[in-house]
Amino acid sequence: MNDWKVESTALNNFESLDNFGRLDEADDVRLSQPFSSQNLGHAEMVSSEGDVTRHFHVYIHQPVRAAWASRPFLAFRDRVETPDMATVDATMVVDYMVQAPTPPGVAAAVAVIGEFKKPGVIIQDEWDQDAAPSERTHKLARELLGYAYHYNCHQVFCYDGLHLLILRFQCIGRNDIKSCDPKCWVVPTGFGGVDVTVRRALYSLVRDGYQRIQGRSARDHGSVECDDGRADAEARRARRCGLRSGLLAGRAGHCVGIL
Repeated sequence: MNDWKVESTALNNFESLDNFGRLDEADDVRLSQPFSSQNLGHAEMVSSEGDVTRHFHVYIHQPVRAAWASRPFLAFRDRVETPDMATVDATMVVDYMVQAPTPPGVAAAVAVIGEFKKPGVIIQDEWDQDAAPSERTHKLARELLGYAYHYNCHQVFCYDGLHLLILRFQCIGRNDIKSCDPKCWVVPTGFGGVDVTVRRALYSLVRDGYQRIQGRSARDHGSVECDDGRADAEARRARRCGLRSGLLAGRAGHCVGIL
């Protein structure tokens, strides 16, 4: 990580006013969406990056995606190239992306990007700064920073089946990402199980990215497209907050539903 420093943040502060803020009525609606899956919670073998990807999509992606099926609709995509991919190394294609709808002719707005790794790549003690970072951690940090810059996305995660690593760059422009020290959370999970905390963490990260996009749109165009009254309330708040997306997400245990 060299001169790039990560601010490790305790999980009990994850859903706080300084980080992701408070939930509102729109969140209540999203988090109450029903979700079901066969064999949910059934133990599975997870030993490769492919296993991790499958586990993520079944146990974490599906319920979070259901929450964003409307109010507003967000697109959850895999292996999407950057707009300037012709000038970027072909290996710089992120595994996972969440995009917000934009008007015709406007480039899609990226809310969150994510990367999948085989189990054990995320070393919690090193990201929590309880141990000196190894070369493996340095390499992962450089990779995630590169994705954040090339995709112009300030909300990044990495999942290895054991941990969900979240990085949040609290800056404005794309170039600012290079010199920004991100906040970091490591959310532990487990093989085959369903960890509500991991789902909730991903939901909050997506929400944060969506609010950031709204704030940017309000700043640049003075308006935000909305799906209904609840989204309109979020848009008005985004205009007030601008890009201060850290004022947005929830009280633990406030909602019961898919997450």
